[in-house]
Amino acid sequence: MNRIINTLRLTLRPITLSDAEAIFSWGSDPEVNKTVIYPLRTNIEDVKKWIKSIKESDNEFLITLKDGTPIGSCSCGFSKELSGFNLGCNFHQKYWHQGYATEVLVAMIDYLKQNGAKEFIIRHFDFNQASAHLAKKLNFTYEKTMDFYKPGESKPFKALIYRYIVKI
Repeated sequence: MNRIINTLRLTLRPITLSDAEAIFSWGSDPEVNKTVIYPLRTNIEDVKKWIKSIKESDNEFLITLKDGTPIGSCSCGFSKELSGFNLGCNFHQKYWHQGYATEVLVAMIDYLKQNGAKEFIIRHFDFNQASAHLAKKLNFTYEKTMDFYKPGESKPFKALIYRYIVKI
């Protein structure tokens, strides 16, 4: 299976160890971290350890502009808990509000559909209005709200779950 996804403006490719510094640049940003499920990246060694732990089935990708500039990362791994492919992405702040998230999620859905996937999930924190808007824009249907514990945190966040099912 080809694991490189191209869109009009972007390339999604598997994450490699050489991407650690770029991922750390947005993963260590407290503003970016407010809306993602992983803890704030405090050192590059933790990022490298995470990269080394990635399995192909996790479907973790680096997002680059066509010129190769890294701008974010995304994932579309299967969630047993939610019975669907869980879609998510995050970007360096410099690349927010430019339509990249829509472009990435559409590309990931197409990629997964070509490989037989039929159910997709978007999970976001209740305060993340941009992700709520994106889920609705892509015709996902609100399913439920549930508690979600960010690794290393004792207080739960409210997470909204949206689902999209491919009609046959």
